Amino acid sequence: MKKMINPRKFLITSVIPILCTLLALAAASFAWLSSNKQNDADGMQMKVQVTPNMIINDDSTAIQAVTAPTQDDFTVTFTDAAAAKQPAQHDAADTADKATDWTYSSGLKYVTDPDNVDVSTGLEKSGSLSFALANTDDFYVDYTVYIASTGAEMTAQDLTATLSGSIDGDGANKADTLAASSIDFYLGSVAKANYLGTLNQAGKDALTNDASTAKTFVTVLENGTIPLNTSSYITVVMRCYIDGGLLKAANQAYINSEKVDLSDVTLNVTFTASNH
Repeated sequence: MKKMINPRKFLITSVIPILCTLLALAAASFAWLSSNKQNDADGMQMKVQVTPNMIINDDSTAIQAVTAPTQDDFTVTFTDAAAAKQPAQHDAADTADKATDWTYSSGLKYVTDPDNVDVSTGLEKSGSLSFALANTDDFYVDYTVYIASTGAEMTAQDLTATLSGSIDGDGANKADTLAASSIDFYLGSVAKANYLGTLNQAGKDALTNDASTAKTFVTVLENGTIPLNTSSYITVVMRCYIDGGLLKAANQAYINSEKVDLSDVTLNVTFTASNH
């Protein structure tokens, strides 16, 4: 006799493997979302230029090879300037003069305890430091540029740096990431005695970091000399990073542990010389 199959029992036994598969996929997706707190760094670009009568390059030999005066801007482009970078911040625990008295030689500090970060504000739940989650050792990238005059030595000059930026494409977190994109400037080499200042796209003073004090330029030289490129040059180091503690409001950072999107972000640094 042919055995009858219970349709209800057959349906249940057929559905159970499908449910198990769906649950497994859901658990895998949840785990990925929980662990994926690093940024979506498809690449940040940084372009550096000077105003006419000066030349800039990332190669000191190339800059000295130019023999004729020029009125053109020279632009150096760095691609993926902050790819795979995690947020960092200046040490807020050191309230002394930041330009000459840093506790940390790099001038930056990083979160080492993710559990102590409030993901809604991007700030630490306790302690004197406040900045967003950083869970890798890759926090910043340094770029060195060489600046000189192309016509004749320029004396009694104020040389300043300004920062602007743009986003190509859409992204809910790109505006905040762009605002927190920051550059520390050093004259000659990265050392606290050579620190010139910090610029961020938000136009705020990162060292005061009170969400209201503005800072829009850094003075590289004050009443100084910009040498002729065939004889010498000025060396500027730019430390590029995402300021995880830069305050958007009194108790809210631009960046929190769930949102960093560096893709299609471009930073533009312009060095301008003017008579003192």
